[in-house]
Amino acid sequence: MKKFFTALCLMALSLTTFAATFNIYINNQTGWEQTALYAWADGRTDILGAWPGIQATGTEGDYLVFTVDETIVPANLIFNNNNNGQQVEGVVVETAADIHLVATTTRLSVEGAPAPTFANHIYVEDQTGWDVLNMYAYADGRTTILGSWPGKAAEEETVVDGITYKVFGIEADFAPANIILNNGSTQLADFYIEEQKDYYLVATAAGVAEQGSVLPTLNTYHIYVTNNTGWTNFYLYAWGTPNEPTGAWPGQQGNDFTFQVAEGATPEMHLIFHNNVGEGVEGDARQGFDITEARNYTLTVTAEGVTEGGTTEAVSIVASDEAKTAKRIVNGQLLIIRDGKTFNALGAEMK
Repeated sequence: MKKFFTALCLMALSLTTFAATFNIYINNQTGWEQTALYAWADGRTDILGAWPGIQATGTEGDYLVFTVDETIVPANLIFNNNNNGQQVEGVVVETAADIHLVATTTRLSVEGAPAPTFANHIYVEDQTGWDVLNMYAYADGRTTILGSWPGKAAEEETVVDGITYKVFGIEADFAPANIILNNGSTQLADFYIEEQKDYYLVATAAGVAEQGSVLPTLNTYHIYVTNNTGWTNFYLYAWGTPNEPTGAWPGQQGNDFTFQVAEGATPEMHLIFHNNVGEGVEGDARQGFDITEARNYTLTVTAEGVTEGGTTEAVSIVASDEAKTAKRIVNGQLLIIRDGKTFNALGAEMK
């Protein structure tokens, strides 16, 4: 019996097959300090693991080396800055053989491939104040026109009539489509690209409009919170529209949080009050509340739930012609916000 069992084990080992490995070499010209490689295909996600994917297995000269095996083929590759809001894509691995790629902040391409040509361009004057500006696009039945979320970065910057624009190229079959300008987490309201032509847009924290149009008024609202939970830590994370006004998970600590909504828009935001222990971990505690009206909220949070009581008036911010500048009326006093600093009507900085 012992010899028979040994023979079966040897037979099983002889039938075992191992997937052949190969390398994806990426010349990283993005300047990103952190990088990762993600892969997906129709009907298959997380081929190289959950987002943001895998780290390089080593380096070779100017290349990051990612060792993978033949089971990933075929797969779309997304090179990203390790889930910090920036990514590029555009390469499909179709054979299990070593491949050399080049990554810039605007695209991922096979080494030596010619730069893409575009039928039209969308020019964006960026007044958002964000560190990065991405463009995502979708339409009925098409969800990755410019790549998966958050879309793509601009191909270049150019100056037209004294205005600096970030330039996004679009293919001949792009329109009609909706675009969403974003920084990976925060996003502006959709802008509809109706015709296949060049567009000149201006983007602020209030939204997107064609150059020369009136920008929407941006209203700021408060979420005033009384914390009666007894939790050691207390955070608020919020997602939806607007998305992540308290930042990426776990959000912010405090008792006065703000979110901004363009005049006439309706928020659809989900609040999660939590103790930052971790989902599924013993001791994890969280309570939810939905915001569906553009107004201030006064909330009391306990370990059993969230209740509301009382509202106050909104604070209006009107976008000015000067980049990164807004005017705010607080308690009847005019305040000017510029580059993260607050000044009174006489120009003196408010501390």
